[in-house]
Amino acid sequence: MRNFAFLIAMLPLISCATAGVNYNPYAFHQIESGMTRDEVIRIVRKQPTHQYVTSTNEKTTTMLQWVFVNIGLASGYSRTLTITFDENNKVINFAKSNNSSQLSQ
Repeated sequence: MRNFAFLIAMLPLISCATAGVNYNPYAFHQIESGMTRDEVIRIVRKQPTHQYVTSTNEKTTTMLQWVFVNIGLASGYSRTLTITFDENNKVINFAKSNNSSQLSQ
């Protein structure tokens, strides 16, 4: 019985999880085309979760992505910030997404 009580007490702790990088959620509004990679990382305040490099037609682009996921007992949310840089490490495109969900009762 004591073990059961312990498991019940620990349930909220084991039912919550986070993954990724908890980056500055307001960074998106400060980013502008033409900014350098260093300027973006200074604004976001964290290193990216993922980096992808693509070469096509003699042009190379780098996409940096910050992902954060928080899952709770009855709800969860995720944030993603994606920024694409040209071969000179200048911002050419950026996007964000926010998703949340809540378990119905």
